Amino acid sequence: MAKRLCKFNRHDIAANLGTIHSLVKEPRYLCRSCARTSAESSVLCKPEAIPFISEAANVGATADVVMAKPNQTKKSLKKLKKAGKKQKKLEKQLRKATSRQAKIEQKLVKMQHLTGTAELLSDSDVPAALH
Repeated sequence: MAKRLCKFNRHDIAANLGTIHSLVKEPRYLCRSCARTSAESSVLCKPEAIPFISEAANVGATADVVMAKPNQTKKSLKKLKKAGKKQKKLEKQLRKATSRQAKIEQKLVKMQHLTGTAELLSDSDVPAALH
């Protein structure tokens, strides 16, 4: 079998189904590019050996791996990503608001300078629309 697994089309897969089954039955290698697994490294794009975990040494660790479901990790990653996006959005809104406030304060200082009033207005004198 000279072809890599990722290069197979559906007709090739149907024709070589028996050999494909034997290759993926007990995988020892994982492709870093296409995430396919195989017992032979020669049929993968960028093969990497799958680390072997001894059952006697890591009984507790393998139990944790078995307990974790892939959907739970995907959901938690999705939630974290969504929260990060929301935080960036809020930070952007805060930056915009502070820059708007700084511009308004600059305009207020210019107006006071032009009119000749030296005293600053208190917060109660400034209209709510300017905040």
